[in-house]
Amino acid sequence: TLEADADCLHVAGSLDRSGLDDLRGALDEVADSGRVVLDLEAVTRLPSSAVQALHVASRDAADRGQDLILYAPSGTTAQHVLELVSLRYVLTDPQRRY
Repeated sequence: TLEADADCLHVAGSLDRSGLDDLRGALDEVADSGRVVLDLEAVTRLPSSAVQALHVASRDAADRGQDLILYAPSGTTAQHVLELVSLRYVLTDPQRRY
């Protein structure tokens, strides 16, 4: 599933082909914003096609001057995968107000 609020896209479940299409569309919709958080905490499966799409999304965001933050808390599926593929992510919720 994919839910959007303010400057955050929350992804849950398996990030399969149809989920990737939804994610690409959602990222296109927020392409003009300066900062977007992609919350991957509830992702249960992150196949290689999703990893490739995240690499492309990160590169494209950087090219247009956007700050795309991949949030993958410690111990989550996303954190393990992003660590293995050397894709930058944050462990603490960038949306949390302290």
